[in-house]
Amino acid sequence: MKKIVFLFCCLLVTGYNLCAEDLLHEVMERINYVKNTGDHSDLYISAGSDNQPIENRKTKVQFIMIDSQDRKTGFKSIYVFESGDTGVKSYHEIPNSAYSVEQICSLDPNDPCEPESAVLNFFPPVLKDTYTLQFIGFDDCKYSGGMYLGYRDGSTSNSITFRAYISSGAIQEYHLSIDPAPGAPPPVLKKEVTFRLLKEDIEVAYKLGHLGGKKFKDELIKIIDRAEKLLLKCEKKEKNKDKCGNRKAAINQLKSLIKRMEQALKKGEKKKEDKGKKFIVEEAFKIIKGDAETMIDDLGGEIGKGKK
Repeated sequence: MKKIVFLFCCLLVTGYNLCAEDLLHEVMERINYVKNTGDHSDLYISAGSDNQPIENRKTKVQFIMIDSQDRKTGFKSIYVFESGDTGVKSYHEIPNSAYSVEQICSLDPNDPCEPESAVLNFFPPVLKDTYTLQFIGFDDCKYSGGMYLGYRDGSTSNSITFRAYISSGAIQEYHLSIDPAPGAPPPVLKKEVTFRLLKEDIEVAYKLGHLGGKKFKDELIKIIDRAEKLLLKCEKKEKNKDKCGNRKAAINQLKSLIKRMEQALKKGEKKKEDKGKKFIVEEAFKIIKGDAETMIDDLGGEIGKGKK
């Protein structure tokens, strides 16, 4: 019964026509599937921009999920009602999935609504696959998200949480590997990190007042630029790219980036008004450091070790 209520709510919040003739067929099909197979698998992913002001609780980030057959579920476009309010059209190509934008509001008009969140639900059966998640930024912001996988036997994985910066118009990709079989390894979420993404991290954190001053921001960008130029020289070589000395030098530049941020963090968090000072707040440090370490690992470097 719990899964059936879950399914009905998914259809409701995604704008499914509850008067449609195929609604009963859809619900009964799910009921019979769960009863006949005992498959209680489900997948839940939620994300939204942080620090949304009271006057505008709209999320500044949406996302799309793409399976290995290139089918999509998630954000498609924004439409505007005659009242001026906006809504979201979505893809629903992946079987047994639903995407919606959710918001909790009080009946008290003086009590502001909670910030919006974009939500993706999968209901039984969830298929083993490696999916691509694409996050789309509608403004410079920091966003956060979480997910869990429900296994076929009704047990659930530990939650995965993530935080990131994204710039307006940018698309960020993650790869999510899941297997709902009982006893299978937990879900793995891996972010695709590029030099451009790292530089956007710095720029957005600076615009949001999470690091400063401008000289420090520019210094960090220059370190990333040097790493990118060094790696580009390796990419131009046809043989032994992995043994290219410039690759190690690029990795060392990324380690230098982390070191410079660590030094600024140790000096303590400064106020946003202190724009001339060199600083970085702890959460910005964790986000940018995590992205830099992902790139170091992708390049074959060892995380946590200094220059060689």
